[in-house]
Amino acid sequence: MAAQHEDSSTVSITKAVSVYPKGLSPPKLLSLSNLDRQCPVLMYLVFLYKPSSHGYQNLSVNSVFNKLKTGLEETLSVWYPAAGRLSLNPNDGKLDLWCNNGGAILVEAVAQVKISELGDLSNYNEFFENLALKPAVDKNICEMPLVVAQVTKFGCGGYSLGIGTSHSLFDGSRGLRFPVCMGFSI
Repeated sequence: MAAQHEDSSTVSITKAVSVYPKGLSPPKLLSLSNLDRQCPVLMYLVFLYKPSSHGYQNLSVNSVFNKLKTGLEETLSVWYPAAGRLSLNPNDGKLDLWCNNGGAILVEAVAQVKISELGDLSNYNEFFENLALKPAVDKNICEMPLVVAQVTKFGCGGYSLGIGTSHSLFDGSRGLRFPVCMGFSI
């Protein structure tokens, strides 16, 4: 999470919640491919939404947060493995996917900086690191959620959605489809 200073480039976390599937699925263990076992980390995407004449800049960060929370609850019900955790299989010691309805993490944040002040958005900017939650994974990767999301409202009224998804679960197009299925369209 970002450090909290009186700096205009600071991102301040205002709320963090665990989000569970709207409809729970029976627990089960799914085998991962050998390739998916090799990279049990979160991959991050950040989507930036500049203020527009459509009026969403007048939405409170809380209303956007609640919309995302509802969308995530519904999406986790359909994409039920995304609400699980990685787990060591007790029979063979290999990393597998435990579908246990463990949920995802959703964070609300605010930043005083304007999106226009971030420069060329097609180039990496160290500030972008503050727009996606990076959960602390002490020594047990099996406790890490497979999905984390952060909605940040900017000083200009624009928003960002930073989403981290497990490489073991989401690859390529599935990693891009998940935010769409969550309903992230303001």
